[in-house]
Amino acid sequence: MIQTATNNLEQYYETVQSQGKILTAKQAKLWSKAVLSTMGMDMSRGVKKELAKALPAELAEQLTRLFWLLHFRNTNVKAAEFQQIVARRSGHSDQHFARVPITAVFHALKQLITDDLSNKVADDLSPELRDIWQNA
Repeated sequence: MIQTATNNLEQYYETVQSQGKILTAKQAKLWSKAVLSTMGMDMSRGVKKELAKALPAELAEQLTRLFWLLHFRNTNVKAAEFQQIVARRSGHSDQHFARVPITAVFHALKQLITDDLSNKVADDLSPELRDIWQNA
């Protein structure tokens, strides 16, 4: 079972790297962590927990690990704002390029989860992020 999870994780990062037009595996991990952390801030607790249970432990931790003393969920986050935050968290400054790795991470996540859970995640995201998720 551990080997399967490891294989899934390796395939996940390979997908993020190739589809995200990212040069190294280390950068793919940084982009993935940035997307998951940012995504986790604006998801409902129930859907976030369900998604975390379906993911390998490393990815689940990235999704749920972010802590804010007082944070209110933004159910209407704009794609540009999300891209800007993700770009900064990944150590990059080009928010326009960030859409490519974000789409790659969303695509790779959808390969790890069921269609039912994918639909729940889509419904939980803001309208602009939902479009990116569904087209990934």
